[in-house]
Amino acid sequence: KSSVERLGLSYTRFVFSAMCRLAIGYLFLLNVFLVLAQSDRVLDIFYDMMALSFVSMIDDIAFQLAKFDVLGKHLRLSASSKCFTATFEKKPYAFRKKMTIFVKVVFGFNFLLFLGGMTSVSYLQEVGRFQCGDVTVTFGEDIWENAWVVGVDGELTNLVLVYSYFNGVYKQNGSTHDGRPVYQELRKNYGEGDFETKVPAKIMYCASEGAWVFTHENIRKSNKAVQESPCHWLLRYPETEAYDLMDVSSGPWEIWLGVIKHGAIMDIKCNGCNDDTDCNLNGVCSEDWTCHCTTADYYGTHCELERPCPRLIGETSNASWSFKYSRDCGYLLEYDRPLYTLRNDETYTFTNDTEEAVLNEEDIVNLVFTGSRWFARRYIGGKKLTPDQVEYRAIEYHAFWDNKYGSTENIAISEPTTRSYPVGVDFYRIGEVGEQYGPFGVLYPMQEPPGRGALRCDKNVAFDDGYSWTFTHCNKNSTSS
Repeated sequence: KSSVERLGLSYTRFVFSAMCRLAIGYLFLLNVFLVLAQSDRVLDIFYDMMALSFVSMIDDIAFQLAKFDVLGKHLRLSASSKCFTATFEKKPYAFRKKMTIFVKVVFGFNFLLFLGGMTSVSYLQEVGRFQCGDVTVTFGEDIWENAWVVGVDGELTNLVLVYSYFNGVYKQNGSTHDGRPVYQELRKNYGEGDFETKVPAKIMYCASEGAWVFTHENIRKSNKAVQESPCHWLLRYPETEAYDLMDVSSGPWEIWLGVIKHGAIMDIKCNGCNDDTDCNLNGVCSEDWTCHCTTADYYGTHCELERPCPRLIGETSNASWSFKYSRDCGYLLEYDRPLYTLRNDETYTFTNDTEEAVLNEEDIVNLVFTGSRWFARRYIGGKKLTPDQVEYRAIEYHAFWDNKYGSTENIAISEPTTRSYPVGVDFYRIGEVGEQYGPFGVLYPMQEPPGRGALRCDKNVAFDDGYSWTFTHCNKNSTSS
């Protein structure tokens, strides 16, 4: 007892040392929990647990090596000498019984805590909480000229499917498919809000294919009664068990063009950010991990798009185009690009040496981006629409479905481009259309030489003071139209 008193030992310190060892045990359990939550494969868990066990035993291994005189004589003597022995008074039975119950409660608490944590993490993983909430998808220039599309009457129709028409923002819709979150196509106007009158495309995991797929429930591979994948995939990633869509974002993908084509492009980019570089140094990465553009000269999910020209002038005619402005929604956007309209005082649109497209007094012509190309489109009877109808049609616009069902006529088409406005881009007048021609018909160049572009920016026109270059997130619905 005197040696115990001399060394300052007490039962309280003994308990404290035991609690420290208990804390080490909880840290070990925390590490085990993190390993289990973040591992993709059982083999990874096995390797991580081996490493964790080795690290936790390093001090014991070092102590045994010191006793075996491996680390020097001084450490051997320190590890082998007996300093003291202390025996504490045995506690009463009632106290020991309470401690036994307490230990069982602690073990039960640990079990429930561990089980609850794993259940919560598994659920949050399944609903996509730890994955990117919304992504921007960009397809290549693949075209399927004989796609089978389910019409409003339920009948299959043979149409040209331009995959880039489905470029845009896809967001988790809160549902899951085969244990992974489903990403659903959003409106093309500002990339916000769900379609009301159109069925959106989806990106989801398909267990029958063992892969992530791009699909649309109204587009089929064939009009025949053949056995198709239940997912009706149009693009398919190679077989994988990946839970995170970003793990397959770089491809390569397989695409259906009447036959399977390998090496297709479907670029998927998370709309979040980690630092200002992800915002192209034109904005700041905020606390909610999204880019906020700090200059009016750039916009977009990553501040990557240059402020467009407010007025365009044709190189081969005096036709001019201005922004389509909405009193409620500001400048109207389609696929993150402004919607241009032929000015009211113009009587014709694109021209070349051989043809002039004359407008009816009730028609309008818009210059609209469709995911990768600009189209000049005549909207028959467009001037009869009310402002609310114009706004709603612009908000609900989709290049594929509106081109299929809308009362439009394509007049001209541009080369593929990623710019925010069509200056320096070659255009082609669309001529004869038919099976013997290309997917867009006969294309007549509208500029000479190639590369000159069909439109230029009128630099004498600036943004009106009352209509500064800002975008209002407009989500008008059918009830307001």
